[in-house]
Parts: sequence; structure tokens; C-alpha cells
Amino acid sequence: MSNSELPLSGTTQIVGIFGWPVSHSFSPRMHNAAFRELGLDWAYVPFPTPPEKLGDAIRGFRAMGFRGANVTIPHKEKVIEFLDGLSPLSEKMGTVNTLYWEGDRLMGTTTDPWGCLENLRRAGFQPQNQDIALIGCGGAARAISFAFACEHPEMPITVVFRREDGDQAQRLQRELLGKTQAAVSLFPLEEFENRAGNFELVVNATPVGMHPNEGAVPFPTTRLHDGQCVLDIVYNPRRTQLLAEAQRHGCKTVEGLGMLLHQGAKSFELWTGKQAPVDAMARALDLG
Repeated sequence: MSNSELPLSGTTQIVGIFGWPVSHSFSPRMHNAAFRELGLDWAYVPFPTPPEKLGDAIRGFRAMGFRGANVTIPHKEKVIEFLDGLSPLSEKMGTVNTLYWEGDRLMGTTTDPWGCLENLRRAGFQPQNQDIALIGCGGAARAISFAFACEHPEMPITVVFRREDGDQAQRLQRELLGKTQAAVSLFPLEEFENRAGNFELVVNATPVGMHPNEGAVPFPTTRLHDGQCVLDIVYNPRRTQLLAEAQRHGCKTVEGLGMLLHQGAKSFELWTGKQAPVDAMARALDLG
């Protein structure tokens, strides 16, 4: 039997992803391809979890002995209260995208920073001292901002926030200033259109433009121009409206699918203890 035909069995180990919604996720495709590539009796499944049911879901996860999980919108911060401990990185950042076991302790960490930086590097953007505009202040924005603040503190970060998220944005700014050496400023989203052309890197760290709202953009793109780089963490659709408009303005564009690939490879290694077959995972995402 080839490794592409491995069946589920009574010994199959289960991992998955908690999110709401989660039906759009490409993670099952990517991870199940990796398990097949290595001949592992594992399976990755979606766990659609409404916010009010997250605690029940994590208790069920523990009770059924699942081997690990990813965590996505809107649970990346809330899940922390249901865990036994955090990695040093998640302790600092206050966000989790991966659950794994240390003995009988359910732990949380985030592989998003690695995924974001590796995706940019592979796309040809080398972080140096460029100005960054980060759209959003939720869990994904927190991970990305800490990635740059810790590894590239010379890159000034502007967090662009909706007015109703002002308190959350200010908390993120205080934490970044208190825990890193980065320069961090805030700017309201409603006024960002006129400033969008001032940044060498613009990152959409919100779900705006994600299926089923493919036509939406997180900000008007009229001021984008040649020489800028635009990264959208949304990967379904793969080519978002934001990236399409940015490309028309001459920007270098970076898809979110590469971030998914590289953060997923790190999660895979935490769960299985094996080196992730990145090429097989990329092919499953039509990246290879």
C-alpha cells in the first residue's frame, strides 16, 4: 500500500484546528499530506468551535487524548486560560496558535512569528530597517508585531487600528514597548488611506477579505505604489482583493499561504518529533 492510501485505523492519532469559522482552513490538506509522506498513522481534522464553547472543546480535547492542535481566529488569546502552561514566546506575546503536550501538561505556543518572517524571506523581502504598517491588533497582529520587534527591533512598527479597538491597540503598544526595544506607534484605520504610501511593508493581519467576503479590503489602496511590499495573511482566497489591488499599483505582493506553510511545519515538528516534509506540504497547497 502506498503512503497516499494510508487508512484511518483504531490507532490513528488525531490532531486538528480550533476556529470559528474553520471550514475554509487549508491546514487539514497540508498536514494530512505530511502524514502520508512520512507514513504516519495520524489524521488532521477541523474542530469548528463557537467562542462560548471553547472551554468545553478544550476539555473534550484533553479527555479524548488528541495529540495536538492549531488554534485560529477568534481563539488565539482566549484559549490561554484553558491551558497548563505556555512556551516562553507565548508567555511574552499572550497568543497561541499551537497546542502540544509536555508529559501530561497541555501547553501552548505560537509558530506564527516564524511563519511570517520565513514567508517574507522566501518571497524576497529581507527585513532590515524598513517602516512597517500592521493592520489589526488581534492575535495574528500580536504574533507578527512581536516577531519583528524581537528579531528586527530596528524596524519601526505602526499598528493601524479601528477606533472601536483602541483599547486593545494601546495594550499591544504598551506590551511591545515594555517587552522589546522596538519603536511602536498607533494610527486609526479611518485615516490610514492617506498614509498607506509611506510604508515599505504593509501587512494585513485581519480576516478582512477572507472567504466568504472575498471582495473586501482592509483599507482603501489608492496611495499604494511601486516599491512597497504588501503581505496579506488571509489565504482563502489565495489571491485576495487587497493583493490584486496592490499589484495593480506596482507593489510587490506576498500571499498568506506561505505563512501558513511555514508555521504549520513548526507545529508538525512539535507534535510528531519529526522533521516536517515541507516540500510535500507545499505541494498540497499548490505552492511546490
